Amino acid sequence: MAQTYSTLLEYETGRLIDEAIADEVAILMNGTVEDIKDYKFRTGVIRGLNKARELMSEADSNIQSGERG
Repeated sequence: MAQTYSTLLEYETGRLIDEAIADEVAILMNGTVEDIKDYKFRTGVIRGLNKARELMSEADSNIQSGERG
């Protein structure tokens, strides 16, 4: 089965998002945050990346079902 560009793009984007989340989580778990402001920023980044993953999944579902917005 040949993979299309869009399939590879989806996979690679998801992988990069997961990697970015893991990096932020590692910083939080290592206790290397500078202050509460930095903590809030990093948790916000994680939330935003998770939202991006949800939107990717929703877009994929819309494409698969033929629905739009």
